[in-house]
Amino acid sequence: MQTEPTSATRKPLEAQIDKLAEGYVIESSILSLDALDQANFNFCSSAHGLFFAPGALTPRKQTLLSQEAFDFLKWRGIPGNFLPCPYFRKVSLGSLTVELLPSGMGCGSSFLRIEKGTESLFYAKEWGFHESGALRAAQIKPADTLILEVNHDLLCLSGAAERRELMRFFDTCSKITRAGEWVIAVVPSFGPTQMVLHRLHARGIPTYVDHSGYRALTALQVEMPENEAPPWVGHTRKFSPSEAQSQPGVLLLNKESLKNVKRKHLPEGVWLWLGSDAADHSYVRPQWIDNIAFSETFSTQFKPDLSDLNQLISGVSPQRIVISGLTAASLGQALRRQGHSVIVHAPLMQTLF
Repeated sequence: MQTEPTSATRKPLEAQIDKLAEGYVIESSILSLDALDQANFNFCSSAHGLFFAPGALTPRKQTLLSQEAFDFLKWRGIPGNFLPCPYFRKVSLGSLTVELLPSGMGCGSSFLRIEKGTESLFYAKEWGFHESGALRAAQIKPADTLILEVNHDLLCLSGAAERRELMRFFDTCSKITRAGEWVIAVVPSFGPTQMVLHRLHARGIPTYVDHSGYRALTALQVEMPENEAPPWVGHTRKFSPSEAQSQPGVLLLNKESLKNVKRKHLPEGVWLWLGSDAADHSYVRPQWIDNIAFSETFSTQFKPDLSDLNQLISGVSPQRIVISGLTAASLGQALRRQGHSVIVHAPLMQTLF
């Protein structure tokens, strides 16, 4: 005869979280967290991951995601068995109650808060506190346990240094455009581009994007509630060769889509590189880019640093923190020195240490 587990024998909720090679599963539950390859009912923290891994979606796999993420995937024509959920609405999944919260990033990215009885978890894979006027601000709620996945070395990043570099970039753009010249700036991706466009618009500088950036702007408008698009969205134009004769401005090119851009269609002007080292060859480069002389490189990562993480931890106020990812070990040591109770999952392993 089976008996119900007593409070003395029942495993606490945080002990029911099992790490997979990718994502997590929760014991005795249908729910998994960003486990695209494993689960039949999976929470996806961002549509970005599904867009680049559509093969992980099958009709028998149900995916819980935000309404904004669903709208983005629908616009891009990505099929799947989706369960879209508005932010701040609590949903029951067996013995669990879950709630999606905006995490301050694009593509409908979300935190997930999980409750079981009196216990609670807060899952965060990506988050941002930057200002763009377009992204929903990150919303945080307290929980007993904070679960993090971190794959970059945020201990080596300096938010203050990054802000100085960005200010130098904006000042340089202002100086060049006032002198009547175009700025052609290469940026890492459309996420940072939103913040850059927001700040350039505030300075009254005309802004342009390439075809890829314009499609991303359209997707952003799909995600956003009606009539809530910030001013820079409507004022940013898709660049065409005829625009080269108009008032000089800043043309932002997505590094990852440069392969689709022809040099002859771009204006003459001053080339700037915003992001990691301009000598980085880890992306598909068109041949013409090797002949470009970049006037300046502005070293920015556009990733959370330790102060951003501390802001997240302060909002959640957890009793313990569970960390996985490529930099989990070093980050765990740093957080322990701050007095936090930390469990570290070794990357690509299921054991704890």
